[in-house]
Amino acid sequence: MAASPPRRRRPASRLILPVAIALGALVLADTLAWGLAERRMDRFYAQWQAAQTAQGWRVAASPPSRGGWPFAAGLDLRAVSLADAGGLGWQADRVRLRVSLLHPLTLGIAAGGAQALLLGPAGRLPFTAARLALSVPFFPDARTPQAALVAVGVRADLPGGALVLGRLRAALAAPPALAVVASAANVTLPPAPGGTWPLGARIATVSLDAGLTGAVPPGKDPAAQARAWRAAGGRLAVRRLALTWGRLDLTAQATLGLDAALQPEGSGEVVLADPAALLDALAAGHAITPQVEATARVVVGLLAPPPKPGVTPDLHLPLTLKDHLLTVGGVPVARLPDWHWPSAP
Repeated sequence: MAASPPRRRRPASRLILPVAIALGALVLADTLAWGLAERRMDRFYAQWQAAQTAQGWRVAASPPSRGGWPFAAGLDLRAVSLADAGGLGWQADRVRLRVSLLHPLTLGIAAGGAQALLLGPAGRLPFTAARLALSVPFFPDARTPQAALVAVGVRADLPGGALVLGRLRAALAAPPALAVVASAANVTLPPAPGGTWPLGARIATVSLDAGLTGAVPPGKDPAAQARAWRAAGGRLAVRRLALTWGRLDLTAQATLGLDAALQPEGSGEVVLADPAALLDALAAGHAITPQVEATARVVVGLLAPPPKPGVTPDLHLPLTLKDHLLTVGGVPVARLPDWHWPSAP
């Protein structure tokens, strides 16, 4: 049998033109999408500035520069400052706004360099962060939080020493209902005034799940807004607060509102795990006197459930705040000062 003739291979040079056309079309499409996203970012930033100014905030920043091509569209800002009429706000050396072409419905905001919280007449609190990023959906809904915050390696130099926050994550929802779910870990406290912290200088974890049960009405007079919110049945629901700090293992829940004088009032419950070990740590750190320790152990013995073999019972303590007086387990522990609402600008 005669051998069949060999197949003729297509020269590789013939593939260059189709591949080049495809790559060119891809680059063109990416450039067009990037241009549209940049114009959208420009409009968003201008509208945001106008909205903040209309609400009484002062916004300052260098003229934005564009960047991020080919995978994102964004604006880079320098010397950013945001403050209200009372001097409360935030500053940052630089802020980067980004919209990824793969996630065009989410705005990413990253801050870098030296930063500071503006505290009005109290001054400013400078800090730095290895990472401080906020993501905001352009079209939030009931299932999507309006903002997600991630902070890593935050360091604030206080007069008594450094406060270091290892990690913070928070999900925030704004009007019509304000809610926050946040957790922090590895918080290192500055040196305690005049000694050491009786529970140690490191807070292992702290978490919060809270929200307002009613929408805060718009306006520029905080007292009037609070009065209208109270009249509509508004409440602050602390669904869960948890804290692990040395021998302190605490969880709490509470519902707070405002009385007729617009002062906070409410009730809740605190649960302490192994209260005897907590009293041991407080006594060893000289945070309580021997008389207070003895009284506390008697109260714990009266309020704690009957012990079970091999099980350390939790201590459930009711909380009440009324007429400025905070009681825990029916025992008055603190009298809060009057809360003065800021004046309308």
